[in-house]
Amino acid sequence: MCHWGGRKLFGKYRKMAYRKLLRSMGGYSGLKQYCKGMGLDQDMAPYFQTLAKAEDIPFQDQGHYITDEFLAVLNSKPDLYSKAVYEGPNILIRLYSCLPEALKMTICEVTGWARDQARKRSWRDFEEVSSSDLAYILRQINRSAQGGSDSSAPHLMKVEADDEVTLFFSELAELFEA
Repeated sequence: MCHWGGRKLFGKYRKMAYRKLLRSMGGYSGLKQYCKGMGLDQDMAPYFQTLAKAEDIPFQDQGHYITDEFLAVLNSKPDLYSKAVYEGPNILIRLYSCLPEALKMTICEVTGWARDQARKRSWRDFEEVSSSDLAYILRQINRSAQGGSDSSAPHLMKVEADDEVTLFFSELAELFEA
């Protein structure tokens, strides 16, 4: 459902939007850190191995390929990103841990929506992609797959005119750093 929803939500800009998300996450090394932090190393290992065989996937398609697979794997394990948001010793955390998973997910998605609105209105430019951002992105992708007319691309992944050149050079630089 995630692959179809992404195609439907972003249309012809899907590849660029996914590459933009990957860059926001810190590139391939940042994505690997997200996977490690969320315990998705084993789930994502075959996809990273496919990328290691550079002849299988053209360079310009590698960023969107790995991001698409990451979102699909994450979408299949929604409890991972609902748990990752609120960790700590205080009383609110203990109360949060007692909530049903569906309510935790809703809180996570609403937090992601609020962050998206802050970005959209230029109130604040969050530098890191949080688990609540990922929850909101997946919510929009899933709504789009289910035919939701109220789904819109998160601001973090909005494609702008100069993104193609910026993404190309940032991916090229990362290739040489590896």
